Parts: sequence; C-alpha cells; structure tokens
Amino acid sequence: MDYIFSKGTCKKGDLYKIMLDKLKENGWKDISSKAATDFVVLSSKGNTGNKNLLLNLRDTNNAAANSIVSTDFCAMSYRLQDTYIPGAGGKAAGISIVNSTQKGSTGTVKAKDGSVFTGTVDALYHLKISTAPTAVGGLAGVGYKTAVGAGNYSSETLITQAGTTAEILLGNGITVLLSVGADQSFSIDEVYDVNGTALVEVAGTFGRPAIAWNNLFIAPVANANIALGKDTVLTYYIYADASKLILVLEFPSATTFLPVVIYMGETDTKYVQDSDARGLIVATSIQAPAVSGLYVNNASDGMPSVQQPYVLTAYTVLPPIDPNVAEKYMIAPIYYGSAVESFRGILDGIKNCAYTGSNLVSGDTMVTENEKYHCVITHTSGNSSFPSRGILVRIE
Repeated sequence: MDYIFSKGTCKKGDLYKIMLDKLKENGWKDISSKAATDFVVLSSKGNTGNKNLLLNLRDTNNAAANSIVSTDFCAMSYRLQDTYIPGAGGKAAGISIVNSTQKGSTGTVKAKDGSVFTGTVDALYHLKISTAPTAVGGLAGVGYKTAVGAGNYSSETLITQAGTTAEILLGNGITVLLSVGADQSFSIDEVYDVNGTALVEVAGTFGRPAIAWNNLFIAPVANANIALGKDTVLTYYIYADASKLILVLEFPSATTFLPVVIYMGETDTKYVQDSDARGLIVATSIQAPAVSGLYVNNASDGMPSVQQPYVLTAYTVLPPIDPNVAEKYMIAPIYYGSAVESFRGILDGIKNCAYTGSNLVSGDTMVTENEKYHCVITHTSGNSSFPSRGILVRIE
C-alpha cells in the first residue's frame, strides 16, 4: 500500500474539523448517538474490512475544557474504546440538536455527520424558544424555509411567545433553517417520527465507560494551559485510510515551534492477530506516555484482555551518524512491541531517520529510486513515541 501524504494549510481552529472530515472521507462514520455526552465516536471496519475500530474524540482537553476549535488552547483529547452501542433514537433520528443565541442568526438542523439534514423519513419537529421573539425579515417568531441560502421564510409564524411549542412536519428533501429576532435562544427540543415515536438523542454504551480521557496536543506546548492563537496558520501533511490517520503539523517560524507528528488508528503490517479494536494505537511526538512509548488498546489475540489501554515501545535500527561516506541516508521502519509481547507491528506510513543535531533540518527532501519523502525534525516537549526526532513521510 502506498502512503502518500497531501499538503495543506489551515487555521489552528479549523484543524479538528479537517481531521474528522479526512477520516470520514476514508470510510469512518460518526455513530455517536449523543454528542453532548459521548462526543465523536468514529467507527470503521478498517482496511481489512473485518475490524470494529473505534476512535472516541473531542475538541476539548482531558478535563473537557478549552476547545481547540473556539479557544487558543492546544489540547484535544481521546479515548481508545473497545465497543460502543449507540443509544436508541438518536442514531435513528440522525439529528443534532442546535441552539442559537445571536440576534437575527440562523441555526441549521444538521445530521450526525455534520451535513445539513435533508431527512430520510417524515419527522415532526417540536421547536421552542426561551424569550418572546421580535420581528426579523418580516417574521415575528421562529420560521423555516425549504432551501439553504437566499429565500423568504414561511409566512406562517410558528412561535410567538416564550416557552411555547410549535410543530413542523418535514419530509425527504426538506432543509430547515430557523431564525430568531432578538438576543434569545431557540432549540429543537423533541423530534418525533410520523407514528409519534420520540426520536431524541440518547447516550450510547461504551465497553469501557470509566477510562480516562488522554490529552492529544496539536502544538508542542508543555501543558494544556499554554495557548497558541486559534487563527495561527499551520501547514499540515495528512494521510488517512479506513484504519488510521497520520498528521504532521508545521508552525510559523515566529512561534519557534518545531513540527508535531500524530498517529492514530490501526497499522497494516502486523506480526500478531488483532481482532476488532484490539490493535488500535495512538502515538505522538509531544507529551507521549513514555520515552518511545505509544498507547495500544488491548493485548493481541491469544493473550488475556486488559481493562484499559497500556504502553508499548517503538523501536528502530539507525546508524550512529548519517549520512555515510557515500552521502546516503538510512530510512528505517518503526516497529512497536514489548518485552512481554515481542514485536507486534510496524507504524506504516512513517519512517525514521537518524538525527544527530545538524545533519538534517525540517523541510529536507529524501529521494529513493521510486519515492520522495518530506523530512521533519520534531519538537522536544516531554516524551516522544518515536525513537528518533527525524520523521519522514512520503509526498510522491
């Protein structure tokens, strides 16, 4: 399999969405039935088609604070779960409850995957607002229209008093926009199908509900309380498939930050059997759990299962100096395993090269007979999951 990275730029605050979108483009689905409590739960059958991979993600840190999307802080968080069963109703409804508190704002009913909800079955929406509305766009209340963009709201005034409820029967192909007139809030409080059965967001059931959230830093900061402006423009190299996401982040020179590398998902090259979600890993060049340490979800098949993720060691074989007298560099795979389990697999998609302090710089290019690699020298902040700071990703 070819692991070729694509390059892009984005504001720091947009990175989380880019990560999720890239995974969804490659077969992962958000099956979370209640985003407020379960957050994002991405599921995939993996590159082999027979796995049950899960990534439980959120844009806030391990204390559920300081979103990397809306604040200047730099820690999102994750949990490696073994199973997840969506709650009844929320998944079937495919509805994300939306709220708005902006004067004259428009809220859009969206499906679980973030797309504008167009409905697959007729559904009855119950709408409420918290304070009495004032006129906006000729409408003194909350109304709807059937298309995104320009157009008139329905002449029907659906809600005119605080705390009152209105109903809209919507069918396939209808897009809903809601508008309020003053600084007030509105929400979709209840959704029913045509038979009157409530379709509400219901929390799902995790196989490991008690495990802690782990920080995942998108900038090389020392802790979750250090900020980098959310409008800071980053350069990223990204690769995703049905098993994994690999991300390289580079920062403006004024920040003095060197690159960050993140690897999450399941590898393709394995020397053991890892059924379902057992082989999921998370590796990072910043604030890793141990020197050359990465988290793995569970023991491989044939070994006793564990109750929470644990640390394996990444290792490689590199020369003491590079390049050699013929000006050739060694490009080495990164293995992972432990003294108990021996070697379990290879971190497909990234390579290590020896970094001696001055032989390489971020942005260098290495070329083999058929491949071209982009080199980064990762920032030092806490432990790194990778044996060498020199990381190579393929760009051609």
